[in-house]
Amino acid sequence: MTEKPWRMVANHTEGWRAVGGALEVRDDALVFEPHAFDRATGGSSVVMPLADIAEIGREPAAPSLRNLFNGGLRARLAVRLRSGATELFVVWSVEQAIAELEAQLASRGATS
Repeated sequence: MTEKPWRMVANHTEGWRAVGGALEVRDDALVFEPHAFDRATGGSSVVMPLADIAEIGREPAAPSLRNLFNGGLRARLAVRLRSGATELFVVWSVEQAIAELEAQLASRGATS
């Protein structure tokens, strides 16, 4: 059965910048797709299979010049993968995004 995708506007931290786009839960993966402009300027799609997600959490703000354009001046949504990698996303409400994503994963049998 195909579930209705959950979608949230988000910016993905890619090196020195935050790439604008949307985060979406599909049947078997959490996917970030950049907007057309950010894709044209080198922004990348990110596909995280639900089975590979170890934890959904909050990355605290890390104010510094290095983080000036990558979203690090504020708390970010952290998707920690079983491989040890962490993908960071700037979202409007980190706590709300965590709750909604955890509910989405649980409804698909992929609890973190």
